Amino acid sequence: MKYLFTLFYLSLFPFLVKSVDAQNSISAGPKVGLGYSIPTLAIRQSANGINYELRGNASYSLGFLGQYILGDRLGIESGTAISYQQFSRKDLKNSFKSLMSIDSSIGVINYQIPIQLFYKFSHPTNPYKYFKITSGISLDMLEVEFLYQQYNHLILSKYLVEFRMGNEGKRYGRFEYGLQYQCSIGGYHNFPRSKQNASDSLNIKYSIISFNLYYFFLNKDI
Repeated sequence: MKYLFTLFYLSLFPFLVKSVDAQNSISAGPKVGLGYSIPTLAIRQSANGINYELRGNASYSLGFLGQYILGDRLGIESGTAISYQQFSRKDLKNSFKSLMSIDSSIGVINYQIPIQLFYKFSHPTNPYKYFKITSGISLDMLEVEFLYQQYNHLILSKYLVEFRMGNEGKRYGRFEYGLQYQCSIGGYHNFPRSKQNASDSLNIKYSIISFNLYYFFLNKDI
């Protein structure tokens, strides 16, 4: 996977050279997203020597991002985001509320700082629309909610890949929407209880696909 990202970055250098004398711009605005774990086995719980397989339910995200666009083609995007996702045991009946992360017993709060490169492609028939491919990594800090028990914070990194579609309207802002895939680097990550004598833990592996909506209300040429 990491070699694919390296090849992606290297492939953008010819476009970077061509865009040096072109018009540059900055953009900023919020994002919202809804996602699900793929595959559903995304987290495991170990308690008193017994392992439980957990199901990843809906994931909700909210963030604020800024972009620097070079020559209206190549750019970099970063900002902050927070997401929330609940998990439930696979051996127990999962209700619709559980699937939507409303009443599951285990919840994970994720504070995220993404850093991504992107490249814009023109729409073949509509000059006011475009396609965008983004790729990068993120630094995440996770907190767990589990039946009022305290777990240590966990810091991990994820790969990010996304395909978006957007419009060029600048008077009322610029909208983008697309599908993003996130995968934690290094496989499963152990999330131990904060008490020293506690033997239970959570093992997290992020593998999420999400639909995201972006609204860049600030768009300025520089």
